[in-house]
Amino acid sequence: MSALQSFISSWFIVHSKKQDKITIIYKPQAKRTNNHFGFTLIELMVSIAIVAILATIGITAYGTTQQTARDARRKSELKAIADSIEATKTGRGNTYLYTVADFGNDFGRTTGNNLPYFDPQGRHYCFHGRATVGLTGNPSVVWTTACPSPFQRFNESLAGAGAVPAADNLAGGTVASWIICTALERAALSPNTPTAAPTQIYCINSTQ
Repeated sequence: MSALQSFISSWFIVHSKKQDKITIIYKPQAKRTNNHFGFTLIELMVSIAIVAILATIGITAYGTTQQTARDARRKSELKAIADSIEATKTGRGNTYLYTVADFGNDFGRTTGNNLPYFDPQGRHYCFHGRATVGLTGNPSVVWTTACPSPFQRFNESLAGAGAVPAADNLAGGTVASWIICTALERAALSPNTPTAAPTQIYCINSTQ
């Protein structure tokens, strides 16, 4: 439609028979408004709240995934260590003789710092041995640095270092039964206490 037609269509000429005159009536076009697109303050606050909730959920899920992954590594390393120790049980007296050199050979590493003495967060794996068979019992508390008594740091039990008791000295060949443990971040069933409630202390016993 041309500009002229648009203009004409905006006017209506009405003839009044009674007054015998022409009345011109103006019909304005719809007023155009400028549409401003944006958010109100309430909409912005709701959006920010939703983003904050989603971020919290995401961070929590990520943290849980990381904990689960680290615990899986702890369990895997502890099982590998237990199997490695178990393979050294001697026929004479059914005792275990396991040294730092054996440990390094089994794990394909020669540098002590690279051996899995520690969990992914730097906490020691803890070891306890006895000169007789049938040793049982988990540590009573979760540890961060030193192992709870009577457990010893696993690397010290291997080397017979410091004041490690003879029963905990794997290198001495007098250990007849043992337990090795790690502290988990998320509670789980422990292989040596499968009927107990899940706990953060995860241990594996010797087979005798």
